[in-house]
Amino acid sequence: MRRRIISYSSSRASKDRKDRENLVNNFYKKAKNGMVSASDLNSIKKYKFFQKVNEDTLYKLNYDKIEEDEQFDGYYIYETSLLNISPSEIISIYQKQWQIEENFRVLKGTLELRPMFVWTYKHIEAYVLLSFLALVVLKYAIIQLDQLALKDSGLVEKTSVMKFIEILKTAIKISKEVNNEVISVEYDNSRKLNENLRYYETLITKYL
Repeated sequence: MRRRIISYSSSRASKDRKDRENLVNNFYKKAKNGMVSASDLNSIKKYKFFQKVNEDTLYKLNYDKIEEDEQFDGYYIYETSLLNISPSEIISIYQKQWQIEENFRVLKGTLELRPMFVWTYKHIEAYVLLSFLALVVLKYAIIQLDQLALKDSGLVEKTSVMKFIEILKTAIKISKEVNNEVISVEYDNSRKLNENLRYYETLITKYL
């Protein structure tokens, strides 16, 4: 048995309406006599709003489809087999789906998680645990840096996973010591990346 839950979001309704308006406006920009060729539609998504006019692959706007689409602005339909929790809990779970998907992308892309060439239960368990810990440490470090940046300067731009990894991989800091005393610090490689590294280092030294 499965259940369906319908919810409404005014912010999503505004986004749906704006996306559709942009689509229609882009169509009008390319249109000649109210029609657009198929080749000019390649950069425009949602073909459901377009109707083929003739065999010359000309299209016009399908106003019936547009009006039909307007009726569903802001609505979500959740289908689930979970029967013992409330609708609000189900909606909360699905709203976090993008975070789960993003974490999988980080695991497979940024952290280069690969197929497991291990076969015992303990090996598999350890591999998954290490991968998960790497993700946790990475995300925790970024959150902490962003919080420090917010405290220091109001956080102009959040740190992306790719930006953080790129800094760690490419930035090189060289400390020169005499009698166990640091006399100079130099940064190699990309100037911009090392400016970011220096900024993070300053934040950590200042607040931690």
